[in-house]
Amino acid sequence: MNRFVVLVIACFLLPACDDNVSDAVSQYELGSSYDDGGTRNIDYEKARYWYQKSSAQGNLDAMRALGFMHEKGKGNRG
Repeated sequence: MNRFVVLVIACFLLPACDDNVSDAVSQYELGSSYDDGGTRNIDYEKARYWYQKSSAQGNLDAMRALGFMHEKGKGNRG
C-alpha cells in the first residue's frame, strides 16, 4: 500500500493527530512516516515536530531520530 495512503489512514486512526493526546509511540511513528516517506511525502519540518513531541515524553527512539536529523541537517529552521 502506498505510504501516503497509510499515513492518511493512520492520521484518522491514531491519537497522534490530536495535539492534546500524549501518545509518544504514535507521535514517533508519525514523525518517522514524514522522515522516510519514500521518495515522496517527505516533510522534515513535520517529522521534527512529531519527534520533538514524542521525545519530550521520554521516547528514546524519537530522541535518537532527532539526533540523526540534526547530524544530517534535516528539518533545520532557516
